[in-house]
Amino acid sequence: KEGTPLCMGYTESHEGKSSEKEILMVGDDNGYVTVYPLDWSELESQEPKNEGGKPESDDKKKKAAQSKKYHSDWVMKVGFVSQLQAMVTCSLDGEINLCDVQRNE
Repeated sequence: KEGTPLCMGYTESHEGKSSEKEILMVGDDNGYVTVYPLDWSELESQEPKNEGGKPESDDKKKKAAQSKKYHSDWVMKVGFVSQLQAMVTCSLDGEINLCDVQRNE
């Protein structure tokens, strides 16, 4: 069963092994956190253009989102700690997790 999103975190840039510049993190009521890597430059360069130079459609290619269950209760907050290059999650289960956002572990 897909969970209901409860919280969201975002980081503009991070220095890691991957080329992603932005990451969106979403926590839900089932204890899952989904990480969406965003690369707008890649999306814009691959989008077909019409005669006026504008995109033909609003459909954009997406990199695969990764979901993982980190908690046994609602995820209340997700964030990114740039010094550690890590995602931090906390939940009503009383746990706080520090995760490698590149591998979502």
